[in-house]
Amino acid sequence: MDSDEPSKVRVKLVSILPEYNVPSDDIAVPSSIRRPGLSKVVNYLLGNADDSGSDSDSNDDDNDDDGNNNKSSLVEFDFLVDNKFLRQSVEGYLRSNNISSEDVLRIDFLPKAKKPEEDKNENEALPDWVSSLSYSNISSTVASGCYDGTIRIYDPVNMSTLTALPCHSSSIRCVASSGSSPLLASGGHDQQLLVHSYSANQKSPSLSTTLSLQGMTNSVESIAFADDSSLLAAGDFSGMLCIYDVNAETSDQTSETTTSSKKRKTDKKNSSVSTKDLSPLHSNKLHVSAVSGIVFSADSKTLYSSSYDFSVRATDIATQNPLLTLNGNKVATCLAKPTASSKEVLATGHADSRIKLWDMRVGVDAAAATYNSTLRPSHKGYISGLAFDPTDSFKLSSSSYDGLVKTWDIRCELPMHTIKAHNKDDGKALAVCYGENSIFSAGTDGNVKKWAI
Repeated sequence: MDSDEPSKVRVKLVSILPEYNVPSDDIAVPSSIRRPGLSKVVNYLLGNADDSGSDSDSNDDDNDDDGNNNKSSLVEFDFLVDNKFLRQSVEGYLRSNNISSEDVLRIDFLPKAKKPEEDKNENEALPDWVSSLSYSNISSTVASGCYDGTIRIYDPVNMSTLTALPCHSSSIRCVASSGSSPLLASGGHDQQLLVHSYSANQKSPSLSTTLSLQGMTNSVESIAFADDSSLLAAGDFSGMLCIYDVNAETSDQTSETTTSSKKRKTDKKNSSVSTKDLSPLHSNKLHVSAVSGIVFSADSKTLYSSSYDFSVRATDIATQNPLLTLNGNKVATCLAKPTASSKEVLATGHADSRIKLWDMRVGVDAAAATYNSTLRPSHKGYISGLAFDPTDSFKLSSSSYDGLVKTWDIRCELPMHTIKAHNKDDGKALAVCYGENSIFSAGTDGNVKKWAI
């Protein structure tokens, strides 16, 4: 045997998507092969021609893509072993995981995620910082909360403003859309927690305030609807957390109040709309500092919350009993949970620019996590927002005070792509959310931007 012949290992390549299925036989590949080389092998098995003119396997894109996409006609693939992205040579993986080179290694693959592209439809910059965003699946609109106290509703197709409602006397800190009704909630620095109803009248879309939720004792920092939209939770800067039944038509907790006793900023179209006060079903000071994020479990029986007090808590909604408390060593600045999965996985952003993943499943039979517990630090500033792709529980986006938005697959510790969203003139990215085939971001530059994915 020629000692100069490169060592080989046997692998079994399996497509995650049926349109890229390849023969099921295991094949021999150089043990030093990395992602680009494996991608060429898959293209060969698929019968795709290589017209890139490159034979090198050394340019392995292990870092996030901050430039243009590869113009080769070949399909670029990513590879996973045991549901984790392969970011080293096959030989290196075998060695680091104590796997014999005589074993056949199964490697799953899927097309590499393309870099998000900025939508060229420009909307006029707002007069103040845009602190929060929310996409409604019901009305197919994007809502923004601005420091000028105004909610604006956008058409996500061309990013034109459909309607606006001045409703807070101070900065809006958070907005959240219902998943099954045209309701939108907003919380502000003025300690007001409001619920609005959106009317998608084709000639004159409008937003009107219908409920004023009581119980907040400080600036309202976070809001979330349950999946069935009957329950809404909110947390304030003091650590208070309240839960409401926002079905005002059937709730006996509502009391009609006159417009004069509830004087608010509204636009001219909605100046005569009265609101109802709604008391909380539950009110509890779960944290000793600001509640930075809230999400409901898939069955709406558990509430997860993150806080500036470094903790992430799980609380039983019906009994208000604590189920689980996870303590970190840094301020938790935001919280997100996948909506496309029943897995109780949470992502938290932190003031030290880190993003952490938490397995909230309780019990001895909880399976091992299939993701990295801490994503490798990539942002250079405070993490201001997190959002999971509603169609893919592995896809995550983050916004940061460094002005950037990054996209992640939580099976990989490195970001997939970096978007220079709001970093011009030292701007900060304050919010991020997903829409249909899109990512939306907002920041201190007053812009709401759309990125096609």
